[in-house]
Amino acid sequence: MQPNESTQPATRPKARILELDAVRGLAALAVVLYHYTTRYDHKVGHTSAPLFEVPWGHYGVELFFLLSGFVIFMTLERTKRGSDFLISRLSRLYPGYWVGMACTLAAVAMLGSPFAGYDIGASDVALNTTMLQRYVPGTPNVDGVYWTLSVELTFYALVLGLFATGLLRRIRVALVALLAIELVLHFATNGGDAAAPLALRATRQVFLSHYGPYFAAGILFFKLRNEPETGMHFVDSGLIALCLIVAGIMRPGEALVASAICFVIFGLLTGGHLKRLANRPLLFLGGISYSLYVVHQVIGFLVIRNATGFGLSTNAAIALALLVSICLATTITHLVELPAQRWLRTNLRKWRDRRPGSGAADAAKPTSPAVATRR
Repeated sequence: MQPNESTQPATRPKARILELDAVRGLAALAVVLYHYTTRYDHKVGHTSAPLFEVPWGHYGVELFFLLSGFVIFMTLERTKRGSDFLISRLSRLYPGYWVGMACTLAAVAMLGSPFAGYDIGASDVALNTTMLQRYVPGTPNVDGVYWTLSVELTFYALVLGLFATGLLRRIRVALVALLAIELVLHFATNGGDAAAPLALRATRQVFLSHYGPYFAAGILFFKLRNEPETGMHFVDSGLIALCLIVAGIMRPGEALVASAICFVIFGLLTGGHLKRLANRPLLFLGGISYSLYVVHQVIGFLVIRNATGFGLSTNAAIALALLVSICLATTITHLVELPAQRWLRTNLRKWRDRRPGSGAADAAKPTSPAVATRR
């Protein structure tokens, strides 16, 4: 899941793309409602049928990955030093994540396991603090949604490698290579089958498993929107279509249909055709989406289970869980995420700049005109 970041096109540096924040909020809401209606019923079981279900809501993750490709590539295009990118990303991800995980563990300690089979030990918690537990086989997530954060970190590492080697200038070639590698690894591991050699499965994770097409498409949508003068529209459009084809090969059926819908939504968004989505409720949800994402599932399950145990209806319990999660996310966003982000960025950069020879090794020029952004 990509944390909230405001974006502005290169051609209009003072105009925010509010629709990006709105779609982020919509994607977060879809994932939350999926967990509270459909996923909860599978893992725990509602006492009665909810008013509605959102069985497709988990595809909001694909939208998050598209957003991440767009925003992270934009961030790197205005980055002069690799350490600036690292400081920016890590200060954005970890404070809210750690507090959200602490809240989740506290809720479990007070209210019990959210569902059968939930078993988290001290070593699992320690690994979860790194956000890299996905790379240690058999390590459960404190909250099941955390797996996407490991994917995000992997994407950051890959694009930072392209930045450090100067390959951002050849981003289209690099993206085609990524898609080709993912296809090879997909077939070599039989779609990630547990019987495949561990080394191959680990390599597949390093290359984003089957989620690379979404990050790649996000980058290409950025190119379409922000580089109209290059004459590469047909190339970028064709590569976006290739991303969808590769996604369909690796995830056919319903997932392909959902992916196509996500691509269409993102195409309309970056083309400026979804401005009506930029309403206050969705922009608010977009602003707290990261904290909402990391706290909503386990805590929400516990709220629903205990609320129905006290006699609330299923629908009232779902509404209460949504309210609790939004309030908690809002608090974390404004009291932890944003202040910690500012403090860490300021102090880590000061520490870096005081080091002997700082900036000499990681200094680099942006690969294209800087793009103004604001958190």
